[in-house]
Amino acid sequence: MLLCHGRPQVFIEAKRRGTLSARAEEQLFRYAVNNGVPLLVLTDGYHWDFYLSMADGPPEAQRFYRLELCDENRLPDYAEVLETHLRRRYVASGEAQRNAEKRLESDRERWRAHEALPEAWNALLNEPDELLCDLLADKLHDKSGNNPNPDYIEELLKNLPLIPKRSVPMHQPSTREDAHATISKPSSNSCGIKII
Repeated sequence: MLLCHGRPQVFIEAKRRGTLSARAEEQLFRYAVNNGVPLLVLTDGYHWDFYLSMADGPPEAQRFYRLELCDENRLPDYAEVLETHLRRRYVASGEAQRNAEKRLESDRERWRAHEALPEAWNALLNEPDELLCDLLADKLHDKSGNNPNPDYIEELLKNLPLIPKRSVPMHQPSTREDAHATISKPSSNSCGIKII
């Protein structure tokens, strides 16, 4: 547990390697609810799941980052993630929680867009937009040297395969390769990890 001014701010639940489960997640959240801890971490040493305990939804929707320590070449990236969310001064200032909230909202926005993609794409194909038709005509002209008839372009678009509507979860935890580029960087050049 990481304390600031005597109050718990981050709770880290450590399990044996390979034993992370929904039951471990439930146990972690029961503790958070009873103690009002905003940031939670569930780890087996290899996987590190970070949660915002007060966010809406079930635990999987509250997870804002999943770190997998799997590549020695990415140790600086891993250190940055751990430092951003666990370093004492970032936890104490609220910066760690603000970074977590931004990351979770960004992931949720991306997944909402992903969920709406089939409907948006299918609408473009069913009633082709003039700009889309022009773009396709220009690209066909570049590739074939011919100027296709606008009716032909519209017919092509209407006959493209639709994307089937499928159920997509509201949120998936981040495991992005470019993690260091998507986290708000702490205002420090230090790359050491200091857990209080």
